[in-house]
Amino acid sequence: MLSGVAAGYGGGIDVSDADSYYNEILEDDPSEAVTPTAAPCASKDLSRWDKLFTMLEDSHMRQNMLLQHVDDMVRVELRSLRDEMRHLSTENRRACTRALEGICTDLAEKISRGFEHTQRQLREAEERCQTQHNTTLHLLQEIQRTQATCLAKLESGYGGGTTLQVPMKALPTHLKEQHATSAGGAKMEMTLLAIASDLQRVQAQLADLQRSFATRYIPSGR
Repeated sequence: MLSGVAAGYGGGIDVSDADSYYNEILEDDPSEAVTPTAAPCASKDLSRWDKLFTMLEDSHMRQNMLLQHVDDMVRVELRSLRDEMRHLSTENRRACTRALEGICTDLAEKISRGFEHTQRQLREAEERCQTQHNTTLHLLQEIQRTQATCLAKLESGYGGGTTLQVPMKALPTHLKEQHATSAGGAKMEMTLLAIASDLQRVQAQLADLQRSFATRYIPSGR
């Protein structure tokens, strides 16, 4: 067509149909090398960051593992420690209970022994007081009988006019001297009256003393 048009104009234009590749789509030539697209970052930088992120992830995982392991160990140790504390508290409570029981038993025994010793001393003191009281009472009774006998002899001797036979140990010292030095009847009468008065006073004093001893040393009734 183009050649016909060109011939119609009559110009000296030489149109060649040999090169017809202008309107054709050429296929890829395998011999031509394909240039790859350049990456935005270098490969060395990418590998380094990958390693860093990998190390961080590994460290985080290791940290979590260590924390979990430590947590497990702490739980086990706390459980064991709690069991030991319970066991120790139980043993200590039993030991303290036994110690307190032993101390209370020892104190009770000591108090019982002290009470028995004190009670025995009181019984011995009571027996001694009772013996002393009986001895004193017997002595007072003997003195009372002696004084009554002397008084009866004095009364009978004074009434009958006979010679007075009185034991010298039953009379006071001044009475013995008066009896030895008396010569006349009047003087003898005065002496006998004085002796009788003294004996009555002594007898009253002895009765008061006996009543005082009787009220002071009353038996306990055991």
